[in-house]
Amino acid sequence: MSYRLHEGYFSLPVRNLSIGGGSPITGLAIIASFQELPKLILVEANILSRPLDTALLEQFGANSREPYQWFKPARAAISALYYWGKYRSEAENVARLPTTQPAEYDITQSVAEAYDENHRPDWERLMRPNVDHLKSLADALASRGCKILLFEMPSPTQETPYAKTARALAREAFPNAGQWITIQDSDHQLRWLDASHMDERSAIITAGQIVAALK
Repeated sequence: MSYRLHEGYFSLPVRNLSIGGGSPITGLAIIASFQELPKLILVEANILSRPLDTALLEQFGANSREPYQWFKPARAAISALYYWGKYRSEAENVARLPTTQPAEYDITQSVAEAYDENHRPDWERLMRPNVDHLKSLADALASRGCKILLFEMPSPTQETPYAKTARALAREAFPNAGQWITIQDSDHQLRWLDASHMDERSAIITAGQIVAALK
């Protein structure tokens, strides 16, 4: 769900490794495969029913046998140029959209379908091994000097059995309240294009809340 939080929405330098349709375990495993680590990692804790994607880990994780290792510094420079060229263009929307009124979308059918899907009785059985894996990865990264913070993206289905089970298991695994960033919709400003994905205005507001919490 955090895939919608584009890097250009943040006033702090970030890299978003969110994988649409994926698992936070995969992103953490990719990070953990490298020798050099970021000092701070934020983990979205909404989707906990999906295990590690080994194909993505093999493709994007550190691999000393990968050919053309010498190209990595040049690739990093190209990536930086692409980053600034793409996300500087979003500055106008970041400044303008939060000052406008929220749009309205008819997501009734999408939410109804998600509610049906999210009412399975065996979510805890499916999620617990993944939560244990997530916890072990987070602990290993913390032991290497990373600070791990977690957050839950608001959604129209956050009161379904799926969301409640994920929330309970994540809080059980990470009970320290200081390790959590809280994203709020107290003024009913956030909107979604479907049962999971925020529109651009809402994503910008959410990114702003995360930055405020980090500061």
